[in-house]
Amino acid sequence: MDGKGLYQRIVDTVQEMHLKIGDSEGSISLYYPYNGGLSEISEEFLGCCADLPGG
Repeated sequence: MDGKGLYQRIVDTVQEMHLKIGDSEGSISLYYPYNGGLSEISEEFLGCCADLPGG
């Protein structure tokens, strides 16, 4: 999985959770196992997040 794929998967998961359970006051934890190095995808992932508020 590349950084863009990870970003999209997280967005899709949060949207699905919001539809199923509504707004949540608590935090959300996501676990995606990955057998590669984080440095391989982090730059691309952070680039996807750059346009978000607080990004």
